[in-house]
Amino acid sequence: MSTKTQNRLALLGIIMAGIGISPIFFINEDVDAPLLAVIFISLLIGGSVLFVIAVLTTPYDYKGRAKLVDANNPLHEKDTIDTGLKEELEETIKIYNQLVSNPKINNMTNNFIEVLNQQIFIDSTCSTIFTKNYLQKTPLGTIFLKKLQLPSDVYISLSDIYDTQAFSTFNELLCKEAQIESSKIQLLSYLLLQNSVIDKYSTLWQEEYHDGKFGEESINEYVHRCLDSNIIDSLDDYGFTLLTYYILKQKNNIYNTFPFEIKNIQTTINEFKEKRQNELLRKQILSENSTEITIRTQFRPSINDIDVMTGVEFEKFVCVLFQRMGYIAYVTQTSRDQGLDVIAEKNGKRIGIQAKCYANIVSNSAVQEAVAGKNYYNCERVIVVTNNFFTKSAIDLAKANNVVLWNRDILKEKIIELF
Repeated sequence: MSTKTQNRLALLGIIMAGIGISPIFFINEDVDAPLLAVIFISLLIGGSVLFVIAVLTTPYDYKGRAKLVDANNPLHEKDTIDTGLKEELEETIKIYNQLVSNPKINNMTNNFIEVLNQQIFIDSTCSTIFTKNYLQKTPLGTIFLKKLQLPSDVYISLSDIYDTQAFSTFNELLCKEAQIESSKIQLLSYLLLQNSVIDKYSTLWQEEYHDGKFGEESINEYVHRCLDSNIIDSLDDYGFTLLTYYILKQKNNIYNTFPFEIKNIQTTINEFKEKRQNELLRKQILSENSTEITIRTQFRPSINDIDVMTGVEFEKFVCVLFQRMGYIAYVTQTSRDQGLDVIAEKNGKRIGIQAKCYANIVSNSAVQEAVAGKNYYNCERVIVVTNNFFTKSAIDLAKANNVVLWNRDILKEKIIELF
């Protein structure tokens, strides 16, 4: 029976009982008392019965409190959550805080994670669906679910990623080992899994990308620093998955989730890319590209044209070359080039270029300058471009330091390709 029906039944019972008791107050002696007595007593008894039925059919929990949750859909819980479940939730979280430092429980959880499909942890959509499906199976999990930071509903099939039998086995072993009530095990297993996953992927972030700390900076500032320093590329989805878990580790909030946090990071990435794009565009506009070079590059220059360029002209030509390759590029200040003459960036990847317009073969000193500039400008890659060729020692040094060399032949190919 629905709550509305119960309320209406109780109200009808009260009205009938009220009418049944009314003769005490207004019926006088001239009225046919026996007949009215039968009528009013019947109303009184009938109303009382209806009221009792309405009360008895109201659902109660095991502590005798009326439930305020729609049994057909636990996610549509009313704002006032049952006090008993609130207390049980607090008790469950306390148990989790004790279990999370238990080595044997952690070992079980880590082992279980390795046999699961990792999509439920590293794919935002799958993670959202898994969390909702897993937690809403119990009243306790449903209450916890309402407190989580999750994106809006998404719909996919879990048949390929969610092995219910495996989770049942894990929960059974966890319940036996930790001696926990079955009503708490679903939420506890979720919390323990999330903690182990956060530990696993945040550790991978520190091992594979960056072992630094936030320090005094905010999370957004830290993400910007990782992007600006080329610790991570803006198109590196795997890297940002690890970074997200590293941030979750720092926040240490059981109600924060991977899908919610990675959405925030994506917003930060977009803001960074827009800011960087604008900065590079400003530098490109303000760079001192001479009218002469601009006019020359409207036509296809020959390698002989390159040979008669000055050093500054060649730097500007190389800058235009990379612009034609789709990069936002600018010439560094001649007085403070720190070993690199041109900076070019595309898709979040920064390249530093050392331009050498020489009449003689280029020695390894050019490679040394490029290596020094790579660190100074936080470049992912550096290139030395020349209209000539490189000595053997320069080639060997470049290989050892992952420096790309463009000699006269490669330069000619690029000119034919781009002009």
